[in-house]
Amino acid sequence: MYMIVKLLKGCALSCILFLILLLAASLALSFTSLPASFSSPIATAILALCCGLMGYFTAGIFGKRGLLIGMTAAFLLEILLITAIMMFFSMKISDYDLGLRHVLPVLLGGIGGVLGISCEK
Repeated sequence: MYMIVKLLKGCALSCILFLILLLAASLALSFTSLPASFSSPIATAILALCCGLMGYFTAGIFGKRGLLIGMTAAFLLEILLITAIMMFFSMKISDYDLGLRHVLPVLLGGIGGVLGISCEK
């Protein structure tokens, strides 16, 4: 039970951080002269950061297999956030671009998982 609570706290922290950073990035794009074409790379970088954080928390909880645990946690967090965005904007799966840009957050989740195991010892 204790592990589930810690996992939910890590997921909630990652989601809240994602929302705060995405809001800050959208405000920066709206009120500065940055071109709108920067929005997709910035959103991918923010998602990668949050997935790395989720991988770090999750691997620290489980204590072994950091790469696999971190990548799995990052993938599940990414699916959760994509589903929430699709439901919020009433999008279909075919409307959302599921390209290679979603590989980077999963890889950073694995790196976060390896760091989570390394820092626990």
